[in-house]
Amino acid sequence: MAKKTTTESRSGTGAARRAGGAHKFSVQRTVGAPLGKAYEAFTGLPHVRKWFEKTAKGPVRTGGTYSNAGGDRGQYLLVEKPRRVRFTWDNPKHCPGTLVDVEFTSKGKNTTVRLTHSRLRSKRDRQQMKEGWSWAMDSYRSFVDSGAGIPHEEWVAARKKSSGKAAKKRGKAVPSTQAASPRKAVPSTQAASPRKAVPSTQAASPRKAVPSTQAASPRKTAPGPSLNVAEGDRAPDFALPDQMGVVRSLADYAGGWLLVYFYPKDDTPGCTAEACAMRDTMPALKRRKAAVLGVSPDAPGKHRKFIDKFALNFPLLADTDKEMALAYGVWGRKKFMGREYMGMHRVSFLIDPVGRVARIYPKVKPAEHAAEVLKDLKLLQ
Repeated sequence: MAKKTTTESRSGTGAARRAGGAHKFSVQRTVGAPLGKAYEAFTGLPHVRKWFEKTAKGPVRTGGTYSNAGGDRGQYLLVEKPRRVRFTWDNPKHCPGTLVDVEFTSKGKNTTVRLTHSRLRSKRDRQQMKEGWSWAMDSYRSFVDSGAGIPHEEWVAARKKSSGKAAKKRGKAVPSTQAASPRKAVPSTQAASPRKAVPSTQAASPRKAVPSTQAASPRKTAPGPSLNVAEGDRAPDFALPDQMGVVRSLADYAGGWLLVYFYPKDDTPGCTAEACAMRDTMPALKRRKAAVLGVSPDAPGKHRKFIDKFALNFPLLADTDKEMALAYGVWGRKKFMGREYMGMHRVSFLIDPVGRVARIYPKVKPAEHAAEVLKDLKLLQ
């Protein structure tokens, strides 16, 4: 489970005070990606451009600068790839001359990312920036884990909802404390009488077990895709453009095996691992008369960049209107850190030569999926 840490402090003397600010805080997250991938997701273009309102002036490098329409601007002072980035954060309205350090620490298959914002002038600046960076780091972690960030409005709403639940729990805990007080010990003696045995029976009644059943419901804890297709069904037809604008349909692959794999977003850690594993397994899949189509909501232009960057050897379809995803039932509610949102589920369908679904993969492990499909092809053919 990803870890979340926030610390803050005030340094009373030294360089921070001479620079006009003595306040600082840190925000830490652990993401599910190795060191290099975590660094690339935080600093690499085009993600930095998108993060800074698509107006970054050049790549992340020492001496590079950035700015955005909101008035934020700064300069990169230090880049130690892939372990550290330092940049100034300056805004005429707030936080002028402040400093941000981001450190990346390897934790095996995971990476801990610690962001420290220092030289802040006041507690108010510290609080405002702490909230902003907490959202940004949660959105970054979501981007690494699922391929999609978290809109600020959704993050704020989820935070308020979580705070409300915590307050309710604290309110319910009070009676328990009172029940343990010495003044409440008298009912315990009465409870030993036959007349008071009834509440014990009621407490064990099936009516009290209902909340436990509801709490274990998958719809409450981990929303998943509501698939419209089952194994043995005829696969829904489609007609979508690939990375070059060529429209491809199910009929184009009649007579051969076809793997259709849906994924959330181009050039994100999990989706890249899945695509590269498919690329490396393509020669073996072709020997099995199988073709591969990747499908995501990304536009053809983004698909071309993704394919060129990783030398992918199969087409990617642009389902920008989610028509194909909805037909197969893979577009729906997702949940991350207690927040629900709509997105593309990572699900694959292996379609046989007559157009029927031979296998469905509802829980895909990106790096292992290609080998799993190849193994199933050997069994099915």
